[in-house]
Amino acid sequence: MSNESSETYIDFTVEKLKKKYLDRRKLVPKENIKRSGFGDSIDNLKPCDFPLGTRISSTEESPQDGYKYHDRKRYDKALQELFKAVRNVPERLDQVGEWAVSPDVSEDEHSTEEHDSPSETRNNLNTETDVTLPSSLTRTTGSCVTDTVAPVAKNPKRPSPQGSSLSATDISQVYQEMVQIYEKLHTERTHQQQWSAQLQEREACLQEREACLQEREACLQEREACLQQSEALVLRPHHALLKIRGVEEEVHSHMRGLQEQHQQEIQQLNDVLKEKNRENRRIKANFDSIKEINDTMRNQLNDITEQNRKLEGQSRKVQARLENLQRKNEYSMAQKGRENVAPKAQGAKPSKQDKTSLPTKPNKASASPSLVRLLVLLMDWILDCHLVPPALAPGDGKGAPGQSVPQAGSLQTGSVQEKCSKVLPMLTEQLQLVPGVDAGLLVPLLKFIYWSLRQLDNTPQQNTLTSTMRRLGEEVYRGTGQLGGTFDPSTRIKTSALFKSPCLGTRFPSTLIVLSTINQADILAQALDSLHDDLRCEEGRELFLWYRALPVVLAHLRGGSRGPLAVAVDILLQMAAESRLLNPFLEACSTEDFFRCIASLLRNPRLDVTLVEKASILLQKLSKIRKNKRLFELFTIHLMIQEMHRTADPAHAFLSVNLNSILYHLGMMRSPVCPSPADRP
Repeated sequence: MSNESSETYIDFTVEKLKKKYLDRRKLVPKENIKRSGFGDSIDNLKPCDFPLGTRISSTEESPQDGYKYHDRKRYDKALQELFKAVRNVPERLDQVGEWAVSPDVSEDEHSTEEHDSPSETRNNLNTETDVTLPSSLTRTTGSCVTDTVAPVAKNPKRPSPQGSSLSATDISQVYQEMVQIYEKLHTERTHQQQWSAQLQEREACLQEREACLQEREACLQEREACLQQSEALVLRPHHALLKIRGVEEEVHSHMRGLQEQHQQEIQQLNDVLKEKNRENRRIKANFDSIKEINDTMRNQLNDITEQNRKLEGQSRKVQARLENLQRKNEYSMAQKGRENVAPKAQGAKPSKQDKTSLPTKPNKASASPSLVRLLVLLMDWILDCHLVPPALAPGDGKGAPGQSVPQAGSLQTGSVQEKCSKVLPMLTEQLQLVPGVDAGLLVPLLKFIYWSLRQLDNTPQQNTLTSTMRRLGEEVYRGTGQLGGTFDPSTRIKTSALFKSPCLGTRFPSTLIVLSTINQADILAQALDSLHDDLRCEEGRELFLWYRALPVVLAHLRGGSRGPLAVAVDILLQMAAESRLLNPFLEACSTEDFFRCIASLLRNPRLDVTLVEKASILLQKLSKIRKNKRLFELFTIHLMIQEMHRTADPAHAFLSVNLNSILYHLGMMRSPVCPSPADRP
């Protein structure tokens, strides 16, 4: 809209100036125009160069019509060129023309407006064209007319509208103004070009800075992306660290709980340990006191042993002297009997023996049958009163088999053993005389000898009487005696062995005496076979229980010899057969001595399987007794049975069944696989 208004305004102004120029042309004489030199330059005037307030009075046509046609044509052509120049001025120049025409706008305001709109100027610099004056006008810029007109430009005088013509001064003034405008425009254009160059330089710098900033922005974006990635990478371990811290806190709390529990357990264990230490100190104190007592008793035992050894030497000497005196006495008594001593002397002899000492009767040998009978009766009486309990005397059926032999009530054990050790040597001699006097007296004599030997089992006296006991066993084994009532040694003949006697009452104690005194293998084998045969009947089993023959058999069970061992196991198995005497026999076997012997037997690595099967039958019956469980555990027999059951050969089914039954009765198995053959009727 501003461009259209400017063009309209320029057209209007040009038409107006054209009209005024023609009017003035008519009024101004030609000479004045030529003289002023303005004729060639007037054609180049622009309508916009005139001030807006300038008015050219329209006068009538000059009376002078001396202008030539070619001059008018030339001026018309110049005016047309001016009109074209004005029409071709760009918008920016039009605005400048307006500034020049308008008297109200000062140069300062124009410069301020230029500086206020640098962007607009920069946009129009490239489209702005250079306004050139005509050649005639350019040539006259430095003329004197210009110099004369210059001061007029400073103080322009506007012709009054009443003026009749346009003077040369006014034209020069207009020309000068136009030159000034041109110079200003040229200067302004130069400034604008410089300013444009500066702006272009600044724009290039700004573009470079913008490019640098863009590069820096790209770098910053890349760095920001890297930082974001780094932050993500940093945050990931941070989150992991937070999780680890949470787990660590849980672990620490759990560890604290465990430590507290551990401290409590340690405290409890410390309390228990303190209690155990106090108990150990108490036990140690008791052990120290017992050790001191033991040391004292050991010293006393050593002293007593030394004293006993001395007494044994003296006893052997006295025994040898006594045997010599006994033989001498026998010889003298036999000599007197052959000489038929008077009855008075014979009747006084027994009374003298009765008055001297009744307890020494068994120690004296007499040739008289009555004395022998009296000696036997006294031994029977001692046997019933001191060696055997009254409830177990022969002929008394009230005694329960299987009971242990009680100690003598009126005599001390030591004194009984001492007296038995003194009587046994004399009883050996009596075995040669009693059968010749009365065979019925032999059984009490054998009982007395057997129980005396039982009193000496595992005693120091047994070691000192080794020769006496061996001679006693040989006498019982040989069975020597005298026939009839004669005491002549020449008439003495040998009879059959006592342990082979047809009488069971004589054969049974004789067999036990042989087993207790003789160590020869052949004699022991015969005696064990005889005992095994005697146990086939019920009476033999009763005698076995009455004579308490189990320790005698166990002594050969400990020996380890294969021959006696098998027969001894058969004897025990025969006693364990089903009968009314089974329970007393099992009670007799329920002792530590028996279980110790069985434990040593089972530990033998070369033990035959058949012997183990026979022993398992007896152990199976003993395992039924509840109190025997302690004895099984005491000697670790249950562990040996368990190991045997684990490693047993499947081919030995009988042994496996018995072992299974034993473990069941001991509570080490839930139920037996099948009933044991020992449990069957």
